[in-house]
Amino acid sequence: PGERISVFPHFTSLAPVPGVPASPAPAPAEDVRFVADGHVAALARHLRLLGFDTLCDQGWDDERLAAVSAGDDRVLLTRDRGLLKRRVVERGMFVRDDDPDDQLLDVVRRMDLADRIRPFSRCTACNGVLVDVAKAEVEEALALGTRRNVDRFRRCPDCGRVYWRGAHHPRLAALVDRAVRADGRPGEDP
Repeated sequence: PGERISVFPHFTSLAPVPGVPASPAPAPAEDVRFVADGHVAALARHLRLLGFDTLCDQGWDDERLAAVSAGDDRVLLTRDRGLLKRRVVERGMFVRDDDPDDQLLDVVRRMDLADRIRPFSRCTACNGVLVDVAKAEVEEALALGTRRNVDRFRRCPDCGRVYWRGAHHPRLAALVDRAVRADGRPGEDP
């Protein structure tokens, strides 16, 4: 607990080269992408809530998860140590906690993602990038109270799901705030 371990792909040489860092440079924010196994599906939805490109299909087996991770250069998130030991997996993270909120904060801290968060920009159901939509375009699908009280909407162009600031928004905003304030120290809540 509290210790950090970094694992890098096989190097052909460990001889220092002037001007070349000893470890890989961190990926730009837009390049941090994840694939999660079905056991951490709630974590995948939480990462999407923060704006991170996160694939998760509960029907995918270990072979498919490893292939997607390697082929798409995605960080594999799992609670299955055996999956992380597959030769093809170059970037993976063992998810320690059982609670999805704690899992999220741990991933944000361990990967230093707090400054890369773009909340409420992805569909939590399918991972699509949300777009603003006029109320008139979605009004027929809304309950009467929502139609009356809400004016701003976003929609996923991939699955059609519509989003707005509903009664659950304060709880989600509090989770986003905790993640934004994550300070990189494992095991401590901001």
